[in-house]
Amino acid sequence: MEKLIEQQPMVQRTAKFIERYGLKTLWLAQKTRIPKNYLSKFLNNRASLYEPQYNRLVAFMDEWDRRMVGFTALDN
Repeated sequence: MEKLIEQQPMVQRTAKFIERYGLKTLWLAQKTRIPKNYLSKFLNNRASLYEPQYNRLVAFMDEWDRRMVGFTALDN
């Protein structure tokens, strides 16, 4: 149960990331090489990601956000 609590901020960040960019969970799962059902469980607080999965998800979202900075500036 402790790991679920530690990853709660990442669950929230991932959910906001999916919503902000209008992404599908399946697409994000494929890009991060995390099984879709496992990513869904993570997003519903039913599973913790293993460290390599967690690190891939963080790296992907950081890179995506970095690349999208120019595009979000166009919205303002």
